[in-house]
Amino acid sequence: MVCGSFRKKLYVLPAVLCLGVLANGISQNRVFSEVQQVFSRELDFVSGNENANILAGRTIMWGRALDTWETLPLMRKIIGDGVGDWGIHNDYMRMLFNGGIIFLGFSILIMAILLFRINLNYAKKHEFIHFAALLGFIYFFVESLGTTPGMYPNLSVVIWGLVGVSMNKNFDWKGAAVAKAAHAQEKL
Repeated sequence: MVCGSFRKKLYVLPAVLCLGVLANGISQNRVFSEVQQVFSRELDFVSGNENANILAGRTIMWGRALDTWETLPLMRKIIGDGVGDWGIHNDYMRMLFNGGIIFLGFSILIMAILLFRINLNYAKKHEFIHFAALLGFIYFFVESLGTTPGMYPNLSVVIWGLVGVSMNKNFDWKGAAVAKAAHAQEKL
């Protein structure tokens, strides 16, 4: 349903691209030059400079963290140390250091099961709530690669709330709206 309506509106994409090029021309190349400045390190790396400081230095932090990981005793690798976020801007590495291989493995297994169930729910019903949960979950998964969204409760409540509603087999999205409207009519 969502994919079908997206295909029907695909003609909007070239118009948006044309508007972007027009805005860049009006601003005397300011838009493209600022985008290039933001991604200059990444573009430098793609151009062949292997020493470029990409992803705002996160790759350096991750390399140092993995070097530290190699020196840890076996028991700390298995069950973690519970120290904190280590400042590494990667939720998966944070889980690895805090809870060890066991915690990271269980976390990935749970996320894989949830992703499978959300995708199954969306494939069965094609309701917006399942699509929103799927997009939120994918966002959380990707965001976890470069930051620690699990440390932000306001973001977690929204995304995991959507996932929870998507998992609830008894939740009737349309029925809830009808019940709310009927309740509002009773108050009048």
